Amino acid sequence: MCAHTLYESEIVMSLLNNSASWHVREELLNVLIHCFLKSKNFFEFDSYAILEGLLKSLDDSKERNRFIALEAIVAFSSIGNKFSTKEIIY
Repeated sequence: MCAHTLYESEIVMSLLNNSASWHVREELLNVLIHCFLKSKNFFEFDSYAILEGLLKSLDDSKERNRFIALEAIVAFSSIGNKFSTKEIIY
């Protein structure tokens, strides 16, 4: 279920940032959190693409999705190098 290939990641991130349905965006954020927590390695993910999509999600029209996006950033940071995550965000 976790998007590990570049093609799958592009689809997930495109839907996350462009879906008109807030329910779809919410569920995609939940799937990403699940993937991050099940992952054993930070390097399984395209850090720049993931964080770019999650940072855009902090601007979501639904407050619930903004909170989940923040949780997703924390979950992603928890699996790897925190300094790399900070470097990408800033």
